[in-house]
This record gives sequence, structure tokens and C-alpha cells, in this order.
Amino acid sequence: KARLLRGRMAVHQRVCKYAVKQCPFASFGCEMFDLNEEEVQTHSQICRFRLTQCSHCAAEVSMAAYNSHVNNFCMEVLETCSACARKVPRRELEGHESSCDAMQIPCTKCKLNVARGEMATHLEEHCSRRVVACAECGEKTTYDMISNHLKRCKGKIAIKEEDEGEQEEVEA
Repeated sequence: KARLLRGRMAVHQRVCKYAVKQCPFASFGCEMFDLNEEEVQTHSQICRFRLTQCSHCAAEVSMAAYNSHVNNFCMEVLETCSACARKVPRRELEGHESSCDAMQIPCTKCKLNVARGEMATHLEEHCSRRVVACAECGEKTTYDMISNHLKRCKGKIAIKEEDEGEQEEVEA
């Protein structure tokens, strides 16, 4: 048995192949300890807490946390826009969806959901609450109320009576 000089024990324990060691990934959660050097080498190859590189963002993540990292935290994972099906990095998804032309948003007038990119056309040509002018009298009303207006307006046309030479409103 070799005798060690005082103060050299710590150095010896770091290099001795028979020294008891713990898994090098203990700080990431591995509870394996009491391993000799050979066991440390073998265990390090299979430890579920060993580090691996994220295939999306290149961050070093323990194998135990890899799925959680990819599914919940990695901002480089491609996500699919729910409106246009375009794939964008997770970090850009919120911004993309807030300006995506295919995203359905409620019309400010009729509350119908319309694709953002079609909103201008909807407001001008299709919205039931767009303002239209009566073809008979020129009065402005909303498109959804024009039929009610026409029932009141149609037939109230000024006609010239031949006998009296004056105009009057008559109901048709």
C-alpha cells in the first residue's frame, strides 16, 4: 500500500481509478453515485440526464428534458399557422397570426368572421351592415334594411296628373 503525503489525498482521489465517483450529470438530476472510473464511463453513455443538442435551436439539454424542451420551450420549433397552414418558428407564430391574411376575424360592423385579407372587399361589397343608397329616393340605409325601406319608398313616386297639372305622392 502506498502511503500518501498529507494534502495529496484530494489529488489522488481525482485520478485514482478505484475512487468512488458520481455521475457527471448529477447536476442535471442523475442520482447515480458510488461508481468507479470504468462504471462512470459506461454509465455516461446511457445516462438519461446526459446532454444532447436540440436539433432546432442547438441548445444543450439533458435527454430527460429534451421532449419537454422541444414541445414547450424551444422557440425555433416550426409551428403551423391555424389559418393558412404555413410553418413558422414558434417565436414568430404570434406575430404571423396577428397579420395573417387567412386568419378569420370578426367584421367590425356585422360581426361575421371574415378572412383578414378579404375584409376590405367584405365591407364594401358583402357586409349586411354596409351603407347603401336607395335607388328610388337616394336615402341612405344599411344593406340589411334596404328591403324594409323599399317597401315604404317604392310607389311614393311623384306623378303629374294630367288634369290638374300638379304633382302629388300616391301609394302604389
